[in-house]
Amino acid sequence: QMQQVQAAALEKLKKQVEKIGLGKKITVIRLDEREFYGSVSNIEADGFQIDEVDLKQTVDFKYNELKKVRKGYGGKNYAVGKRVNPRRSFLIGAAIVGALFLILGIALSDKDF
Repeated sequence: QMQQVQAAALEKLKKQVEKIGLGKKITVIRLDEREFYGSVSNIEADGFQIDEVDLKQTVDFKYNELKKVRKGYGGKNYAVGKRVNPRRSFLIGAAIVGALFLILGIALSDKDF
């Protein structure tokens, strides 16, 4: 049963990498939580390679060493040394804009005209 779960997880990772595609930006998270950011340069049956943007070198990955992958990578956050997830950046930005509109709406509704 456990081997079936692992095989399914590996197949899911493989399909995700294939869907992202050669030459496309990818974030790779290994089982040890270390993150890598780059462009997919090669896809094989048991793993793939990326041209890592921060290390400026090619890095090999085997699917059984990985926790997850996701399409794209964000700008570098120099405070923590990791790149920001683009989806999270968008959601935070949208929340800030929404909060500003809410504050503006409250401020304008309190005015006596």
